[in-house]
Amino acid sequence: MPYFDKKIIYSGMSSSFTTFLFFAISSLSDHFINPSTATLIGVVISTFVNMFFQFKILYPHGKKFSPALYYKYPIGHVIDISTTYLGCKFFFDRREKFIEYLPEKIRPHFNIIVRFIVMIIHFFLVAYPVRRYWIFT
Repeated sequence: MPYFDKKIIYSGMSSSFTTFLFFAISSLSDHFINPSTATLIGVVISTFVNMFFQFKILYPHGKKFSPALYYKYPIGHVIDISTTYLGCKFFFDRREKFIEYLPEKIRPHFNIIVRFIVMIIHFFLVAYPVRRYWIFT
């Protein structure tokens, strides 16, 4: 039987919950502030909540608390926040170019669609590998 790490399921569920938190905060903030700033606020809040959950899921049970988490944890936050923010900002800054690829019916939801796509790519390429194989090892 091939090796399957069940922690990716738990980590994904945690990330999904905090992604919905991110969408809620960002979407509500869109009505009051710039979408890029709303994204930054949403990602900062959801990242802090998610990192707490990830610690519970990924940190080896019974392992003595490592002082290395004091520098790995903040660096992991910066990586998480930066990649999500910059990915979303890339599309927001080029809204007119990318919005034409969407069907007319869903164009009003451009910000949410961009955030969703960026978060999926971010989880598999950045967030999970950084958390699993660097921060919580």
